[in-house]
Amino acid sequence: MKPILSVIAASLLGLVLYFGLFGVVIDKPLSVGIFDRVYSQKRAYGQALDKPKIVLAAGSSGFYSDRCETIAEESGIPCVNLSIALALGRETILQQVKQVAEPGDIVLLPWEYRLYFLNAEDMRARISYPYIVRHEKSFLKGLGVRRSLDALFYFDLDYLFAALLETENYVGGKRHGFDKEGRMTLQGDYRGHTAEVAAKYREKVETAGSSAAETRRIAEMVEPPAGLMEFIKWANANDITVYGLLSPSVDSGELSPEALDKMRAWFGMAEKGGFLEFKGNLQYPYTCFFDSREHLQEECQIQHSRVIGKGLVEQLRSNSQPED
Repeated sequence: MKPILSVIAASLLGLVLYFGLFGVVIDKPLSVGIFDRVYSQKRAYGQALDKPKIVLAAGSSGFYSDRCETIAEESGIPCVNLSIALALGRETILQQVKQVAEPGDIVLLPWEYRLYFLNAEDMRARISYPYIVRHEKSFLKGLGVRRSLDALFYFDLDYLFAALLETENYVGGKRHGFDKEGRMTLQGDYRGHTAEVAAKYREKVETAGSSAAETRRIAEMVEPPAGLMEFIKWANANDITVYGLLSPSVDSGELSPEALDKMRAWFGMAEKGGFLEFKGNLQYPYTCFFDSREHLQEECQIQHSRVIGKGLVEQLRSNSQPED
């Protein structure tokens, strides 16, 4: 009996040390911790805003391509841009919105097309799990039992050594580009990615094609993206307006009509909100893009956001008109 108890005690001690090490002590400050630092600034700003406010959330396309600063100017409604990186995953992005959105608020989801169909296995290879375990443990309950366990036991020696190396570099003064002062607007938008800076990425963007091709994958989907319907139900129960809208894409590709129909149906489940549509489907020439086919350069980011702000105002005005 004693040997069994010793094994159990040793196992429990091992688990405590494992979770303490990876859940509290060890971090990757340049590839995981950076997203906590950026999000903490955005969250603090959003939670301090008066209601109603606009909460915009997507992956890095939302960070680079959408500008809450401009949307707020056009709409007269304060706006916070929670977007950081697609690699955080749908569930994490939606949980972040829940931390900031309140009754009466408007949520805009200009998701990258990949964000609709990436599954749990795709996200495991990214940063979602280590980010949640290290920085947002309350998000584990939103993953379900199987994926929560998968996240908790994500770590290994390779991760430990990589984290120690990143920490050494960070302490030595190395910084992620997002850490640079002045890189974000007060509202949480990326800035400084001008057409002049974008010139060095021109060939890369021109040969990358259009993300519009990814909408064919959405057209093939049988079920809505995991987590989206649950989020919309939560928004409905909390008097929060939810609008889906297209991510900007290079105009060399055509969007799938079937995919658009599915997006309309999914976001149509929102009691307040729906699917915002724009002439030209928010497609632009490749010269409008920065360093990828999903990131608009600053001048086009501002113009794109003016279109969104004006479109939102028109939609809200239309919604307020009494029915005949």
